[in-house]
Amino acid sequence: MKIDLRKYELGKSYTFEEDVDFSSHEFSSSYRIRKITSCHVNVTLLQYEYITTLTLFIKGEVIGACSYTNEDVVVPYKVKEIMTFSAEEGVGDYLLEDDLIDLDPYLFSLIDNAVPLNIVKKGAKLPSSGTGYEVLTEEEYLKKKKEVKDSRWDALDNLDI
Repeated sequence: MKIDLRKYELGKSYTFEEDVDFSSHEFSSSYRIRKITSCHVNVTLLQYEYITTLTLFIKGEVIGACSYTNEDVVVPYKVKEIMTFSAEEGVGDYLLEDDLIDLDPYLFSLIDNAVPLNIVKKGAKLPSSGTGYEVLTEEEYLKKKKEVKDSRWDALDNLDI
């Protein structure tokens, strides 16, 4: 979504909306978000002489990876954000280098922040253990950590200090 600020008069408020397509964006297979299926953005733009304010209302759905089963999960999101752009350094939140604002990287970042870090599919249960791994509570982990001794440090036990 690109906004050309030359089209808008100073001091007037403009509202517009658009569906943004993230289908060409590539996601790493180990990333918690696998795909952004929909993104609808409502923008309110207000521009003054040195500062441009955008109020964004973003909603849509992503396909995420379940933390327990690694299966696909549909996760809805909603975001409200106010962004200020300015051509002068230190005036707004973001530096405006020309009269064109490309919102896609900002939208992606906002969506990424809106999606939970730990996505769990409804009804999924934490696995207890399997081949090459086991799931422990924090107390079990700390107890097991005390029991395991690192042989590399044995020589230090014999030192007389």
